[in-house]
Amino acid sequence: MLSPFIAQGGNGGQTLLLVVIGIVLAVTLLLVAVFARLFWLWVKALLAGAQVSILSLILMRLRGSPLEEIVRVKITAAQNGVHVGAHEIERASLQGANLDRAMQTLLDAREAGRDTTWSDVVAGDLEVWLTDDAK
Repeated sequence: MLSPFIAQGGNGGQTLLLVVIGIVLAVTLLLVAVFARLFWLWVKALLAGAQVSILSLILMRLRGSPLEEIVRVKITAAQNGVHVGAHEIERASLQGANLDRAMQTLLDAREAGRDTTWSDVVAGDLEVWLTDDAK
C-alpha cells in the first residue's frame, strides 16, 4: 500500500513520514491543551481547599458538564464551610438548576440559622424554575 509513495524516487517516504509526524504532533498538542485546562481547574480547586479529583474533572468533561461553573461553586462551598460534593453540584447542573443562586440560597439559609441541605435548595430552585416556565 505504501510502496507507490516509496517508489517515487525516495521522496515519497520522507513526505509520508513528515505527514505522520505532523498528525502525531497535532494530536499531542490537542491533548496537552485539553489536559492543561483540566489541570488548571484542579489546581484552582486544590489551592482554594475544594477537593475535586482530576478523574472527576475528566468524567465531567466527557459528560459535557460546565466544569468552570461547577468548580467555582465547589470553591464557594468549601470557603464557606459547606460540605457538598462535586458530583452533587454536577447533578444539580445537569438537572437545570441555577448553581450560583442555589449556593447563595444555601449560604443565606445557613446564615439565618436554618438547617437545610444542598438537595433541598436544588429541589426548591428547580420548583421555582418549573413554576416560572408554567407562567
